[in-house]
Amino acid sequence: MLTTGTLLQNRYRIERLLEFGVMGAMYRAWDTQRNMPVTVKELTPQPDLDGAVLERLRRELEREAQVLRTLRHPAMTTLHDFFHIEDSGNTYLIMDFVEGESLADCITRVGPLPEAQVKAWATQILDALEFCHNHGVLHRDIKPQNIILRPDGQAVLVGFELAKLWDPNDPRSWAATRVMGTPEYAPPERWGLQSWHIDALSDIYSLGATLYHALTGKIPQTAGERTSNPYQFAPVKELGRVSATTKNAIVRAMELPRVKRFQSAAAMRAALLDETPLSAIEEVQPARLMITSRGERLRNRALLVLIGLVMLTVAGLLGVAGRMWLDARDGKAPTPETAVPMMTATASSTTPETGAVSPPASAAMPTQTPTPRPTLPPAAVSTIPSGWTLAFNDDFNDNAHAWVVGSYENDWGTVTRVITDGLYMWDITAVRSVGRWCTPEVAPLSDFYLTVDAQRVSGPPDASYGVVFRHNAGNYYLFSIRDDGFFNFNLWYNFAWQAVIDWTGTLAIRPGDVNQLAVLAKGTHFTLSVNGTTVAEVEDAQLADGEIGLSVLFITPGNAVFTFDRFQVYTP
Repeated sequence: MLTTGTLLQNRYRIERLLEFGVMGAMYRAWDTQRNMPVTVKELTPQPDLDGAVLERLRRELEREAQVLRTLRHPAMTTLHDFFHIEDSGNTYLIMDFVEGESLADCITRVGPLPEAQVKAWATQILDALEFCHNHGVLHRDIKPQNIILRPDGQAVLVGFELAKLWDPNDPRSWAATRVMGTPEYAPPERWGLQSWHIDALSDIYSLGATLYHALTGKIPQTAGERTSNPYQFAPVKELGRVSATTKNAIVRAMELPRVKRFQSAAAMRAALLDETPLSAIEEVQPARLMITSRGERLRNRALLVLIGLVMLTVAGLLGVAGRMWLDARDGKAPTPETAVPMMTATASSTTPETGAVSPPASAAMPTQTPTPRPTLPPAAVSTIPSGWTLAFNDDFNDNAHAWVVGSYENDWGTVTRVITDGLYMWDITAVRSVGRWCTPEVAPLSDFYLTVDAQRVSGPPDASYGVVFRHNAGNYYLFSIRDDGFFNFNLWYNFAWQAVIDWTGTLAIRPGDVNQLAVLAKGTHFTLSVNGTTVAEVEDAQLADGEIGLSVLFITPGNAVFTFDRFQVYTP
């Protein structure tokens, strides 16, 4: 760490420390040649880093710095110089020192800020983000501390985070970033070592979280806490004094699934200024397929296990996902991981010790234990409609579609999900009736033919497993089977379960074996199949489109292991 009075490059004299972290520090300094204050960012290499890796990371840092040095915008700080000092091994970035008050200090001093002022600052920052993103530069660390409010009313984005001198494939990099970073403003992809998903959409999430803090005066929950307890996240729309346009824009910017966020800074600015209706959703392509070698998969799997341990023992960042019953009245978006109590509750109440909320009485499943019915004989054979093409294919050789992985724990038990040997494996211990589900990164669908190979490897035979689909604003359909020979088709709608088809017996299910589930959705008509045999056809018009995913439900407590494979979707 530099001391006051240290002279760098015979030019920059250190005046005081501004910020210190594991990976480096920030200083105010004096440029003796230009006779003006500057900010010095010190980047410290990872200890014991391989020389070749360090050299590669330095070249990447220099490349990004060269690009940033060419950019000039009134709402962003300017990079003037960068250099490496051999004796210390550190690299230094010299940027403008922006006089003014940070947005963080302004919030602390004033509390919730006026909407008109926040929107004016947000528009300025979004202009800078659009400019940076168009030149291939990401900020990567937007937060109230990195927005300076100058006396003339201009908001300036500072603290650009360039490539680190730490190996991104080393678990210590994640731990160091977690300690140094500010997770309340970080998108979920940042904390999962999914570096290929860090892009302009990540900056948009962070700015949304920053605006949330400015308008509410409350630090937002981390993405992990929102995943664990979605009902505890108080959307800005609850506060009443903020316009619907601003509320909706912030909620959308902070969507956990990347495909639901604004796809550009320009789109977010237009929404804030009400230049484009929120219903005009940009066309979003599914996440690109990432092919990795088996060695890389093994390494990533080890990283995921270590990350899970760090999250549970150090940060507590990601717990087990929250309840399946989401309050659409609060404007809460469906989260990538949810748990739902299956018992009947007499009232809605809060448990102070855990913050857990008991579901209303209507949250009980239509029938917890199936009433025996005549077993249905095999019916028609399920086939892919003629002319439909494969739009989504996941053989789980990697996690290119960002399924939920890792270990989580809460009052309902534990769940560990890993992608291993071409399978998506769920190991779940339930201490009470509970359901768990998750969705991949794929755009919402209307008409589709979905298939997945699923198996209950171990556990109670009354634990059901299946698929969720047309998941939209907290409402969804659920098609499940059980190894005791029953299936059902339920709708969660307006905070209550509706049994479209209650538990019904079928000979198509193979107990203890791999079962292929299929759903053909065409408008209001659904065809449900197990192992190529149609078990039911039904009409329901309440949900038109939405996300797809996987689900496991426990009626009785216990431990069970499930695997999923060949998740495929065909569309017209």
